[in-house]
Amino acid sequence: MLGSTLVGIMRVGHTGEVSVVRLMIRSRDGDLVVTGFEGDEIAIPGDGSALVGAATAPDEISPRWRIALAHRPSQTP
Repeated sequence: MLGSTLVGIMRVGHTGEVSVVRLMIRSRDGDLVVTGFEGDEIAIPGDGSALVGAATAPDEISPRWRIALAHRPSQTP
């Protein structure tokens, strides 16, 4: 969850230069599938935005890719 919106991480990877993530955003306005790169700000309809951070490749601690996402709430009520 980011804010009041369900955000599903569908795929995470690295292009060789930057991290990349494919997200499914399920909000009251409908479903949206979007691809974002490290440093992007992805709009979440009616709930602000998600900031895409760096991805971490699988290692001995986690067998899966991980990525940092941060929620930036809408500035308007």
